[in-house]
Amino acid sequence: MSTTLTPSTFPMSPVAAALMTKQRFFKPFLIASIKQTMKEQHVSGAELARRTGYPYTTLQRKLAGKSKLYVPDVLHFADALDTLAAEWFENMEAAAEWIVDSLGSAAGLDDVDALANGLEVDPYELLKATMDARTAGTVNLLQPALVRVITRRLRELGMTKAALASAVGMHPTSLSARLNGRQPLDTAEIDRIAAALGIGTAFDLINLADLDAEQVTR
Repeated sequence: MSTTLTPSTFPMSPVAAALMTKQRFFKPFLIASIKQTMKEQHVSGAELARRTGYPYTTLQRKLAGKSKLYVPDVLHFADALDTLAAEWFENMEAAAEWIVDSLGSAAGLDDVDALANGLEVDPYELLKATMDARTAGTVNLLQPALVRVITRRLRELGMTKAALASAVGMHPTSLSARLNGRQPLDTAEIDRIAAALGIGTAFDLINLADLDAEQVTR
């Protein structure tokens, strides 16, 4: 199957949709959920192949993570196992949230590093893919706080928005649109802005925005 993965393909959340576009990092979590359902129902790979009509070798490659796993594949497996695909996507999201939550301490970062090694991916890239996905679903909630943190830091540095735009390689109009809330900031932009402001990475800046948002809502 070669269906393009878009949020409209299946009524999943923006986070799950974003994760599905980063299969190298999060497909293992999805496959684990599918295999767990098979185990609970005592359904073998051969039986699932029979129910779905997939060639056995094709099914094995998908469940071994050696070939693409598209949304229609997941829906087809869910139908064959009489279960809800949404639960599998929720498990994938939960894994992403766990990784994000683990950013709060050195021990948590060690856990993420161990997880990345187990998945044979780069730890920073795993975190960045997670934040991309999280940002897709929550940037509208975080954006006001991000803007407050960025604006405050600009004042502290005596730096103009035009200078920041130049430092991060953005047109001043594009940066203004993001700081005015007309367009969302993506993770790559947040990462570059954080570095230009001497804050660190996107994770550091988003954590500051989280703290700011908590103080505003108190």
